[in-house]
Amino acid sequence: MSLGLYWLSKELFDDQLKQITSADARELHAIRNALEHTYLRVSMGWAKPFTIGPSNTSSFGIAIGSDELESKAIRVMQIARSALFHVSFAIRQ
Repeated sequence: MSLGLYWLSKELFDDQLKQITSADARELHAIRNALEHTYLRVSMGWAKPFTIGPSNTSSFGIAIGSDELESKAIRVMQIARSALFHVSFAIRQ
């Protein structure tokens, strides 16, 4: 059961380890870091292509679309759900 948690941890990004199996782990890390330390600008609907572009990017925060934020949030919830399952299975053992 602990192997499941080990492989689940490989889906998370860590600057020191740099070994990940998930393709979007670096993006999830960047979004979490922006939410915690800088800012995250979310653009919705028809305005998204006009507000997110190369001219509006800065080194201080991240700008993403609402559909991308929704998909990333669902991905984080799936990882958390899997972790809870693995922890409950390990406790049962």
